[in-house]
Amino acid sequence: METTEKISSLRSVQELSDTLTKMIRETMAPAFADLWLSEASSDSYVRIGDDRTKVIDKGHPLLEQIRDKKGPFLIVNHSDPVDDKCALCAPLLAGNDVIGFMLIGKDISGEPYRQDDFELLSAVTTQAALQINNIRLAQELMAAKEIEAFHRMSSFIMHD
Repeated sequence: METTEKISSLRSVQELSDTLTKMIRETMAPAFADLWLSEASSDSYVRIGDDRTKVIDKGHPLLEQIRDKKGPFLIVNHSDPVDDKCALCAPLLAGNDVIGFMLIGKDISGEPYRQDDFELLSAVTTQAALQINNIRLAQELMAAKEIEAFHRMSSFIMHD
């Protein structure tokens, strides 16, 4: 319930990313937690945060695993790693669409991740995916309203 309350009130992707990664760090104590989201303008996923230069193509082997497993999973094959320090991947799914994923480092205590960690991540990332979709839809609606207002104004000017 706390997760739902915290996430559902957020209005930007950056706020959501900051809140989500902070919640994961406080709850699970990983070495790091990064949120990656799909970019509408390109065929890739971009790390949200300070360093937006990191990009993962949609053809990356990690994305194939995400589509196959459809839930949080341990990263055991580092033959083509995004980061060899990643221990866990938690997808953000909207239906069959992978709108993003979280890459999570090893537990700082050295303990392995357990089933309750996977269940928590599944619940949190589902809520985050819904809120990201809501944020994106709200942004699209605002843009459409701005375009409509511009068309009305320009039609009025053209008519006069």
